[in-house]
Amino acid sequence: MSSRRSRVGGLAAAALAVGMLAGCGSYGVAATVNGTTITENEVRTAAAEITRQNGGQTPYSEQQALVMLILAPTVLAEARTAHVAATEAQARSQLTRVPDPARATLTIVQAGDAYNALPASSKTRLGAAFSRLDVSMNPRYGTFDTAKGFAAEAPPWIAAG
Repeated sequence: MSSRRSRVGGLAAAALAVGMLAGCGSYGVAATVNGTTITENEVRTAAAEITRQNGGQTPYSEQQALVMLILAPTVLAEARTAHVAATEAQARSQLTRVPDPARATLTIVQAGDAYNALPASSKTRLGAAFSRLDVSMNPRYGTFDTAKGFAAEAPPWIAAG
């Protein structure tokens, strides 16, 4: 009976630890932007696929992927407003080394294309739009402050990877 109690007690302690960590963010969640979740898997996959597209010569970090996924919906909305075409098909055609790119990878490439094609007036509007984003970011990826932007340094108590 005592070994059963210790197992149950151990499970309860583990559940409590997971619950406390959940206060730092939900398991598997890299960020939440205006109520929309970006998963750690989406971030990892996009970073790996973009690195593969670059031939491995220029690694694309998970932090870069996350920031682009945070900003992409706002960039794409501004592109639509400015009548700038940046389609998924265009993004897919650029990913020649990634035969079946993930949705997150396509979104990053599409948003990059859109941003590069935007006129200066749209880019000015984006600054204000970014400042209105409601972003909750997993501290393992750094911090995101709408007034200051993104800082890639994670707190020292968080292990990378």
